[in-house]
Amino acid sequence: MNEPKSVGSIGMRPRLVEGEIVPSAFGAQCQVRCETLNADGVCMAMPWSADLANTDRSIHGGAIATLADISATAAVWNDQKIPANTTSVVTITLSLGYLSPARGILYAAAQAQGGGRKLRHVRVEMQSADGIPVAWADAVMRIVTRDGPGTMRVGSASE
Repeated sequence: MNEPKSVGSIGMRPRLVEGEIVPSAFGAQCQVRCETLNADGVCMAMPWSADLANTDRSIHGGAIATLADISATAAVWNDQKIPANTTSVVTITLSLGYLSPARGILYAAAQAQGGGRKLRHVRVEMQSADGIPVAWADAVMRIVTRDGPGTMRVGSASE
């Protein structure tokens, strides 16, 4: 079994987001890419594809949810306050509201807005290339840390 990677230095975070989170198997299938990654949060993009389309040729809600989830995960990894021994970020809840059909490139802006040592709240706002709001998402993400050699710890829900 491979050892989980820790976030380590701040400088490793953009490489982790762009090199591992975005091109994960499903993220790659949806062609998600990182547009910007800075102290204010992350901006991800997902192009329209026939593989992701409904019968009316709009982007399927499940693909929009995928973009929201990947963006929320990236926003937490990008949060400068997460512990250096973080090995994983997992989704606890993901609530979405769909506002209008998505066609063309879909952009998601995500920012970690608060939380404690082990949980972060992330707000994701998605819009089309012409600025039309498409969907929003609120996510609660859990931070998993490595406490020492060979040990993993997930905080309790109350943390």
